[in-house]
This record gives sequence, structure tokens and C-alpha cells, in this order.
Amino acid sequence: MRTNRRQFRPQVAGALLTWLVLPTQARSEGGSNTETPVVVGSRIRVTAPTAFQGRVEGTVMEMDASSVLVSTDDHQPLRVPQKAVTQLEVSTGRHRNAGKGLLIGAASGTALFALIPPCAGSEAEQPCPTKAQMVGIGAVGGAAWGALIGALIKSDRWTSAPLAPTRLSLAPTRGRGVKASLTVAW
Repeated sequence: MRTNRRQFRPQVAGALLTWLVLPTQARSEGGSNTETPVVVGSRIRVTAPTAFQGRVEGTVMEMDASSVLVSTDDHQPLRVPQKAVTQLEVSTGRHRNAGKGLLIGAASGTALFALIPPCAGSEAEQPCPTKAQMVGIGAVGGAAWGALIGALIKSDRWTSAPLAPTRLSLAPTRGRGVKASLTVAW
């Protein structure tokens, strides 16, 4: 019985080694691990100290190579020059705050009911709850109200967007070699 063994070519080994060892994406120093593109309609948060004070949140209305037009939360259009931007974040969606509300409510209820005397407001013939029972009632009640209120409050999730996104992609090609792609965009 004859075994059919193929020679492992050096080109294939080099391409495979390059594909496994080298990173598949390289970003600029200002980049982040999760690159999120800024497009018209994106909700952004931008800091540009030479253009305005503080941080502005809004929706991208228009973009070109030198600036971005943002409709701020108070519906005022603001043109921000690209060179003035020092920090740029993109909203990746909204989330509810039920968990945070639950924790805040439980802590508040616990503290409030720890301060109330166990027999306050009860009649003489009714049994009084213990201090631990009062604290437990406060924690559970506060947690329920906090979770309910937190579920009604939505907030944005923000991720940093690169100021000058540069991406280098490497991939093996059929036959020989490695395909490299460089993308530079605003």
C-alpha cells in the first residue's frame, strides 16, 4: 500500500504563520478595541475644547472630510471641525437601569427602615416586628420600587471611536501569499 504524502510548501507555511501570528487588525494610537463607525444618524458624544466648552451629545446630521454637523440634544445644529475633536464616543444602544435601581432602592429602603423604631405607629395590642424584620421589609420594598423606577430610565451605552481610524487587514489568499488591505477614513 502506497501512502500519498504531499510536500508542505514553504509559501503555504509562511502564509499560515503570518495569518496566525500577525494581528488581523492594527489601529492607530487613538483607536479603541471596539471600532464603531460614525455615520449619519449615529448618536455621538464629542469633546472639542478649541471649538466649545464641555462635552456635546447629539445626532450626526452631516459629515465631510473636515467637519461633522451635530444636532445637539437641545436641537441646535453645531458644526465641529475634525481637527478640534479630542474625544469621540458613539452610542451602541440604550439600556434600562433596573439593576442599578434595585441596588439603590434596596440600600435606601434598608437605611430608612433601620432608622424607624419597630413599633412606631402601631396599636398596643398588635405585635411589633423586630428590627431585623423592619430592615428586611425596607430592603425588599426599596428594591422593588428601585427596580421599577430604574426600568423606566433609559441611558446610552458609549464606546470610544477612533479619531483617525486606520485598519490593516491581513488574510491568506488561495494559492500563494497574503492579501493586505489598508483602510483610512474619518
